[in-house]
Amino acid sequence: MSDATDHSWEQLPLRYTFYQDSPCDVGSAIKTRQRLSKAIEPGLYKYVIDQDGQMWVGVDKISTPNHSSLVGKGQPVRAAGNIRITINGLVHLNTFSGHYMVEVPFDAVEEKLFLKLIRSCVEAAGFECGQVSGDTSPLPKPQRNER
Repeated sequence: MSDATDHSWEQLPLRYTFYQDSPCDVGSAIKTRQRLSKAIEPGLYKYVIDQDGQMWVGVDKISTPNHSSLVGKGQPVRAAGNIRITINGLVHLNTFSGHYMVEVPFDAVEEKLFLKLIRSCVEAAGFECGQVSGDTSPLPKPQRNER
């Protein structure tokens, strides 16, 4: 959850899906999605941060076909991408989402707001922030001691 006293992240532009998803995909993972927490096993997942600053993780790989399956039909998000959780409690994220792409890359102010929002969500869940990129950079491969 984001910082309740600082809502500067609300200045981030909303991202809308550019695809007309199959009705069976949109929102299909809402029942199985989880807020980022220590209850989620280490691994690679899809995530979204909704309009209210809540980070949702698609923990069921079968019912999480795309990022738009984590929110209701037509709902925009603040961010979407991939998240790697390691056994050491380190979290790496990017914004690689084919459905929630930004038309224009973040400017310097938006990049700072994005990083602040991500760090707030990750730290509130009890994790340590690792690599965070506001672009489509690949996530680092897990090291032997991080799997």
